[in-house]
Amino acid sequence: MNRSAIYRAIQSGDLKSYKVGRLRRITRQALENYVSKLEKGAA
Repeated sequence: MNRSAIYRAIQSGDLKSYKVGRLRRITRQALENYVSKLEKGAA
């Protein structure tokens, strides 16, 4: 995935994130959940 795809997933609400100052952060759990959801959709 490239940066644009990640930002689209965040904007759509598919990938949960939070901001620290100007930085956007994604928890490991949120990323694992997102990848799991992608894998289930590809099967």
